[in-house]
Amino acid sequence: RSHEVVDETTSVKQEMAYLKVELAAMYTDRTKLDQMSKQKQQQQQQQPKAAPTPTRNNNNSSSSTTDSNLPSAWDANELLSGNKPPNSNNNNNRNSNTHPATTATSVEDANNNNNRNRNNNASEQATITADQRIQLQNLRGTTLTVFFTDKSATEALASKCGIKHHVLARFKETTGNAPLELSLDTCQKGGAATHISNLTLLGKSGAGRSQRDTVLQLGFFLGRDKGTALHWGHLPDRLYRRMQDSGRNPRQSSSELTFLAVGPMDYYYAEFRSGEAWWGSSTDDRAFQTICNEWDVHRVVFGPAWAMDDFDSATTTTSSSSSADKTTAHAQIVPWIIVSRDGRAAWRNIPARLEALLNRRMANQAGIAEVSLGSGDAYFCRFLDGTIDYCLPAQQAAVAHELELRGLTITNIALHPELSNGFVIRSTYA
Repeated sequence: RSHEVVDETTSVKQEMAYLKVELAAMYTDRTKLDQMSKQKQQQQQQQPKAAPTPTRNNNNSSSSTTDSNLPSAWDANELLSGNKPPNSNNNNNRNSNTHPATTATSVEDANNNNNRNRNNNASEQATITADQRIQLQNLRGTTLTVFFTDKSATEALASKCGIKHHVLARFKETTGNAPLELSLDTCQKGGAATHISNLTLLGKSGAGRSQRDTVLQLGFFLGRDKGTALHWGHLPDRLYRRMQDSGRNPRQSSSELTFLAVGPMDYYYAEFRSGEAWWGSSTDDRAFQTICNEWDVHRVVFGPAWAMDDFDSATTTTSSSSSADKTTAHAQIVPWIIVSRDGRAAWRNIPARLEALLNRRMANQAGIAEVSLGSGDAYFCRFLDGTIDYCLPAQQAAVAHELELRGLTITNIALHPELSNGFVIRSTYA
């Protein structure tokens, strides 16, 4: 039977139409699965169990067993770094019903920079066995699936993670730009994500560059359990200048970081191995400054900047209640989420779907373990009971779905708050 001959443009349009239909069907299926997952969680809550079963957003579940002899702490990064979490107790996996008043006097200085010292007592270091260390590393995720439109960024990250030479050579020879998987099989012993405690995406333009420069490519920061931190790209201008002004060598000082979060408009939050924490912003963000000063911070993430004209107010919500911080100036605001080590969480102007999820869960369910915000309304969130939820652009969602189909459990996704041309998915078979 003969078929009508069509040009390439028409064929592409037809194919796109088919894809739209498939994506709509997938979205419908995901909504139904989300509802089923919620019903299953409600049933599980009525019948307490000894250990929770992680639930993914596609309603596929996998059992997770934990060594009962592990020290009592919910933060694997703390145990793997050798530090005992302060105020560690059996309630750390729940949310506190108390929160600091967001109307408290701001403590930022004239440059909107501030710092806090966290007391890391060397005599209170937690001791774990070699087997327990391996177990925690596996639960945290040892595999990275990396995608940057700039292949040099992918190659740089792969090199920092100890990729085997023949695997990297084969990747360099490939045409196009597909995600690269860094696993225990493709990397040297102790490589991949085995010892990575924090992975943050950076812009390649930054310190020492004109503010008019357009950031087109991404870099990265790697905080590690032990040893020096690594980064490829530039630190936020405000953080870089602060290191210089305090008499520190930025290269040396950045290697001592254990955690770094960066956002638009020079927002940043940084923790050093000494226990000292720095944060700053280019705007008079009193709620952000106050919470960073008063809370023992576990995680900070920033979202894309929004024009104040788009909002009636800037809202900060904590684990137990919400309060509006009215702002009348017409300016841009930066969304953020702050998670404390006692389970509390505060956020401002985050995507509506994520805010609804947090409002439902934070009163009486497990708190946030990992969270990230991307461009637009993109986000990823994992809770302490293993439940994850994400809203990602089509390409990123497709990669995440493929990993789940292969039986991997996604433990975190590194996103950039302003750019969608790169992402890193952390996962495990544990």
